[in-house]
Amino acid sequence: MSASVASDAPVSDVPIPGAHPPDATAPGRAVATAPTVAKAWHPWRWVVSAIALVLLAQFIHGPVGVRA
Repeated sequence: MSASVASDAPVSDVPIPGAHPPDATAPGRAVATAPTVAKAWHPWRWVVSAIALVLLAQFIHGPVGVRA
């Protein structure tokens, strides 16, 4: 039998570290919210990876092909 580590609290009820509880906010005091993170799309990573793999394959194939 194993213990569950998941919380039954909804995600909206989970406190954000460093945030003030809603009832503790005073006038002029902002409540911290989680930052919005945008996914970055890096198409050049695929191009550079493909070129690196081709160069690696040529480097490995060079000494192997000499014996033929």
